[in-house]
Amino acid sequence: MLPESKLIKSQYKTFLKDIDSKNRIKCVIRWDDQCGNKHNSFSITGTMYQRNKYNNWVDYAGGCIHEEIANHFPEFKNLINWHNFTSDGYFSLSNIIYHASDTDCNGLRIGEHSAHTKVVKANITKDNSFVKILTSEIFYTNRQNNQNLTKHNIKCQKEIDDFTSKLSVPFIVEEVPEEWSISKGKEINISAARSCANFPNAKLEELRDQLITLGVVGGNEDDGYHPNVGTYPMKQAQAFFNWVGLEEDRSFGAHNPKYVKALLQNTIEAMEAEIAALP
Repeated sequence: MLPESKLIKSQYKTFLKDIDSKNRIKCVIRWDDQCGNKHNSFSITGTMYQRNKYNNWVDYAGGCIHEEIANHFPEFKNLINWHNFTSDGYFSLSNIIYHASDTDCNGLRIGEHSAHTKVVKANITKDNSFVKILTSEIFYTNRQNNQNLTKHNIKCQKEIDDFTSKLSVPFIVEEVPEEWSISKGKEINISAARSCANFPNAKLEELRDQLITLGVVGGNEDDGYHPNVGTYPMKQAQAFFNWVGLEEDRSFGAHNPKYVKALLQNTIEAMEAEIAALP
């Protein structure tokens, strides 16, 4: 069994590599509770930089740029599958849901907005048309129930209500989206959603490699993996069915992560004993 992880607020290492004279990449590997979630989380992220005309380095891409990290830091490629793993053993369900949906990081679909003003128009002309007489401060869509935004929106609405309560002419209030806040949405990315389920995926690979060592499984990454026909001890046969069942399930343990974690860990430990007993 692994030792219990000690909660650490900030613990990371930074690696910098020049790609050429005008491009460089930074890789940051961390295992800590920077987010304040009461458990340590593992992450491997990067930032791409380009030298501008003033000879300064300017970042133009960053975050989970795992393809670039694997390309320029091949020694860290095996760590990428562990991104988002925590000391509790869970992978990030929120990331899976995000990639599997068509909403952006603010929870908005294409065409929806996160901010708007309210425009008061009153019938104060001879031709009975409505003329703009007040534009409010910006209201913010508050899907995360941020208390400061809630207070701000209440304040803005009270100003509208106080103003319109004094009008003695017909009026209307229109909601006008802020152009900068209109979402472009995003495409559903099932492949990315699956890649976020890193803990089961990484552990499945470890179990698969153990079964290859024991001769139960054969094949390779290019041609695929397959069972080797033969007679095996009960524990190895059970381990094979655990592996192939989870491999073919494709849910990456999302429905019952605690069970999947325990099943994989117990099976791996059992196979460690089987390998140790090999002649």
